[in-house]
Amino acid sequence: MTPLVIDAFDDPATLDPHKAFETGSRHPVLNMYQGLLGITEQEEVFPLLAAALPVRADHDGGVRLTIPIRRGVLFHDGSELMADDVVYSLRRAVITADGPASLLADALLGAPISELDEHNTAEMIRRISLSGDAVVLDLARPFAPLNNLLVHWSLVVSRSWCAARGEWDGDRATAAAFVRRGVTALDEQANGTGPYRLENWDKQRRELTFHRFDEGGRRDGPAVLVLRSVDDRVERERDLLEARCDFAVCQPESAERLGELDQTVLEKLPAEWSINPLGFVTHHVRPDSEFLGSGEFGPDGLPANAFSDVHMRRMLSLCFDHDRYVREVLDGDGLEHTPPFPAPALPGFRAV
Repeated sequence: MTPLVIDAFDDPATLDPHKAFETGSRHPVLNMYQGLLGITEQEEVFPLLAAALPVRADHDGGVRLTIPIRRGVLFHDGSELMADDVVYSLRRAVITADGPASLLADALLGAPISELDEHNTAEMIRRISLSGDAVVLDLARPFAPLNNLLVHWSLVVSRSWCAARGEWDGDRATAAAFVRRGVTALDEQANGTGPYRLENWDKQRRELTFHRFDEGGRRDGPAVLVLRSVDDRVERERDLLEARCDFAVCQPESAERLGELDQTVLEKLPAEWSINPLGFVTHHVRPDSEFLGSGEFGPDGLPANAFSDVHMRRMLSLCFDHDRYVREVLDGDGLEHTPPFPAPALPGFRAV
């Protein structure tokens, strides 16, 4: 069975869907896990693991959303997805890591947060509940981008599968012990409902191997897929030219050389969900990162925790030269997105 081989860049930092907050991790995660809602190329939101779009109602000064959950959906281990798994997954998403949790906090709490603590995680968990075969979200106020938020940040895991591996069992009384864990059992294991299941992660070869998940009659896509991390853009181009891969992420300067190769298709992806990099700037950069420079504020560097200051992120969002970034980095094919995404990058700004 010949695999489809993809050359990309960046090794995944984690396969945990509730920690994956950077490109290298999000790409494999989104092939293994699904969320409540999907989105078409025309940017129309549709129910995915949800049985219907959320139903909104005024409630206790805020907004209550009820989301019915589809039946008959299977996880990769063969167990059936239940509404309780969705509640567990959303609750786990707001306790596992600062980044993903901050995206849901603005809707649930009515204000962005910069860092998880026992109080705000307990309150967010309380606002996510089960009602029969439906999930209920109690929002502090109307939140216009919620559907788009659920498209990207409602990935569902199996509660029992996670608990069997030492993860949080879903008991609200024990949640505090699992807030912002550095290492989780899902960092290197996966069990989602997505189109591909994880077969192997060879860290030495920097390869992830996936098999198509054919349950439910699904037969779209190659049966086996290999995602390789290749840092050197020249090597990625050479792999494609010499037929060592089927797809490669290349730079614009490769276009002319690749265009002369028979049976090679060049495609720009202007409809891709490109994200302003400052929207996803991390709160804490690795202390050994080459990008820190001196590690002190100044022309030669900055501290590892510089971006934990919400005012710093706000300043960068407001002064960033978007036109130059689109022109020089995205080859003129950037897309604009309605903020807040995520809200902590620009607190106080609300989409109309």
